[in-house]
Amino acid sequence: MERPIKLMQAAVSQPLQICNESRKLLFSDLPDNVVHHIISFLDLQSLFRFIYASKRFRELYLTNPFLAFDGTEYSTCYMLQHMYMNLFNRFLLERNGRKLCGFLIRLQYKTVEVYRIITWLLVAVECNVEVVDLEVFCEERAERQKIEFPLCLFRCGSLRSVAVNLHGGFLVLPSSCGFSFLQSLSLKSVKMANNFGEWISSFCECLQELWLEDITEIDNVSIISSSLLRFTLVESRLSSQLRHLRIAGGKLEVVDITWRFNSSIGKSLKISAPNLKYLTWNGNPTNENCLDPFVQLEGARLLLEPKEDTANNLHEILLDVSRAKDLSLHDVMIKALFEQGYPFPPINNVQGLCMYTSSLNNDLVPAMIFLLTGMPNLKTVSIKSSALLPNTNVSRRVHCSTRSCASSPYYGASKRMQKEIKWSTQSINNASRFNARHHCSTKSGASLTRCGVHCGIKLSTPSANNASGFDTRYWESQNLRFICHLEMVELELFDGINALCLGLFLLKHAKKLKKMVVFHSPSLPSDTYRKIQNCAMATAATVVFQEK
Repeated sequence: MERPIKLMQAAVSQPLQICNESRKLLFSDLPDNVVHHIISFLDLQSLFRFIYASKRFRELYLTNPFLAFDGTEYSTCYMLQHMYMNLFNRFLLERNGRKLCGFLIRLQYKTVEVYRIITWLLVAVECNVEVVDLEVFCEERAERQKIEFPLCLFRCGSLRSVAVNLHGGFLVLPSSCGFSFLQSLSLKSVKMANNFGEWISSFCECLQELWLEDITEIDNVSIISSSLLRFTLVESRLSSQLRHLRIAGGKLEVVDITWRFNSSIGKSLKISAPNLKYLTWNGNPTNENCLDPFVQLEGARLLLEPKEDTANNLHEILLDVSRAKDLSLHDVMIKALFEQGYPFPPINNVQGLCMYTSSLNNDLVPAMIFLLTGMPNLKTVSIKSSALLPNTNVSRRVHCSTRSCASSPYYGASKRMQKEIKWSTQSINNASRFNARHHCSTKSGASLTRCGVHCGIKLSTPSANNASGFDTRYWESQNLRFICHLEMVELELFDGINALCLGLFLLKHAKKLKKMVVFHSPSLPSDTYRKIQNCAMATAATVVFQEK
């Protein structure tokens, strides 16, 4: 006991401050779970000062069901980090099998110390751990960093969720067994053997959620699972080695794919999921696609940026998701569909359409008309800025807080996964931000593409940046069939009058319209506000102005 105290005195310049006896008693009388929550916010230095303050505090730490070791704060001082690791190792061994719900490890060091990680995982298994979140960064070359989990971790009956981030390190998987009871697995910046898909299909029979982000050394992922409910792939690196992706599962409900690459040659995507409910596909379309008919599909988000050799695939992809009730697209794909000029049958199932764009300019309006005429049963239309799409940062969803495993997104996953998976805005994680262009609101070129609403006309005109070429009379002349069913509108007022005229047209002619939400800049012109209000007074619809 004496040596750790001396170490702590050497590391901590100021003694632990306890104001008075009443505060000690007040803190000591708090329920254990409240104290556990409070100490989860302490850094390692403060944490060990707390532990040595009293026997009760020491016992509180030993019974804490959520343990976190974040050594990254001391990565510049190897000796200090090493000392804290030794202290943590000692207290971990003193738990004597006490229940461990969540276990977070974050390490950054100069040399590989895999043995210590393995030791801690062995203790966690003895404590019937439920959630393991491991993030390791070695300052040596990444290819030297290899981690092989102990076999008892794969066979742990209490383990429900594992998240691993090796920052380019190699994860060695056993060839004869897998996670027997695991429900949620997240792998980020990990090198894997090419038989990873086979391993998942053969040995992870209870897996319900799989998240793969920037996985290297793999060019073919083929997963066939009878238990998988949700699959997420994030490959945002243009140099990604992945070439073929195949996902099949009878229970699969949610598929979220972000896949970008320089060339689509040799790339293929195959999804076989008869009970799929929600699909998000963001990035570049592959050269070869095989999407089975999704008869149970409720929502689809296609945030695709086609390359020249894959533009012709968009028509087929759109028809593959035509059974969805809610559909989200962005202007790049809408324009590409319009330029192809391929007629497609009416998509009668779609009742909600969301379009993301940087501006409702004269390029986009004819393409929108082309799309809207094929969806006669729309009840909800949203036109929003593409800047609202989330930034490229999905790791927040994968890994625990650096302070506490209690905040892990996988905490309680075994209960959540028993419920129906909800369609959330997070399913458009990693969607790209499109370059916003500034548009002038001149009236020149008003007749720009009024004759270009035919299919197959190239959208390149001198006034392509103009956003004031289409007034309410133009929209009235299109005879859009969905207008008689429309109930809800969300509209962003971009530069120019195109968006305003569309809003006025919808307010005037959508007899069943119940609500319109207008997103505007802080400097909304008073005459624009007055025009919308005057038009709304003649209808039963409620208009809500919301500042961006």
